[in-house]
Amino acid sequence: MQPIKVVRKGQIEEGDVLWFKKKNGVVHIGQAKAVINNGISEEILLTKAKNDYFILDMVLDGKSWVSEVYILPETNLTTIVNNMKMFPRN
Repeated sequence: MQPIKVVRKGQIEEGDVLWFKKKNGVVHIGQAKAVINNGISEEILLTKAKNDYFILDMVLDGKSWVSEVYILPETNLTTIVNNMKMFPRN
């Protein structure tokens, strides 16, 4: 399946594999560990231990450290791909 560009709230679900680009051009692949919707905004949690996340409204408005996000359907992460030790701090 083709990657699906995230253009609105409600597209990302817990467990989805995501391809996303930081504002500095660095690309990451990670998994949505949780999707938190407080009725106003949607927070996508990428790592629970370090509390790495992005707020989807800010991505869509161009105000986030993430510039674009795609869902990679039918994708499974391996340990090598999902090594988040330096994420997203690099």
